[in-house]
Amino acid sequence: MGRPRIHDEAVAEQLLEAAGQILKTHGPAQLTMRRLADETGTSTRAIYSLFGDKAGLLSAMYERMAAVLSDRHAAVPVREDDVVGELVELALAYRAAVRQHPNLYSFVFASMSDFVPSAEQLGLARAGYRRVLGAFERAVDRGIFAAKPAELGLQLHALVHGLASLELAGGLGGTRTAKRRWTQAVEAMLHGFRRT
Repeated sequence: MGRPRIHDEAVAEQLLEAAGQILKTHGPAQLTMRRLADETGTSTRAIYSLFGDKAGLLSAMYERMAAVLSDRHAAVPVREDDVVGELVELALAYRAAVRQHPNLYSFVFASMSDFVPSAEQLGLARAGYRRVLGAFERAVDRGIFAAKPAELGLQLHALVHGLASLELAGGLGGTRTAKRRWTQAVEAMLHGFRRT
């Protein structure tokens, strides 16, 4: 098979996914430009052209997953008449982002000595979370929930992160079953948050 000569977005996307798979399966020490080139059928020149070096590759991986999470959350419409339903949709948007890039998702939450996200990258990663906090703030303002929005957001994030980890490990069943379990778990948590 010939090596691609055009270093475009499709090649970059393929490289990011493959790099995430190498990290997940073999660990950071095994993620080299040569190995990535060999596993994707491209050249090290293409990788250096697109990302500069390993640090640039790791930054691109982080930024791609952060952008997907942010974009998925931003795409959920504000539901002024049903903020609880909106929060369920935001949780499912998180799931959709995880399913879109499972290897990159694992990388965002991994601890690596040779990569520390910048303040700007952390801000991008937290954009989706700020969208969730905004929905919680509206729910608290309307008297639906009584606790502080930041506390509610943290608890929901812990739940969806756990659900994501279970689904990626195959612990939630098939696609439809997993989505049903996500929905039930999130709805149950939100019901528990309701002011009595």
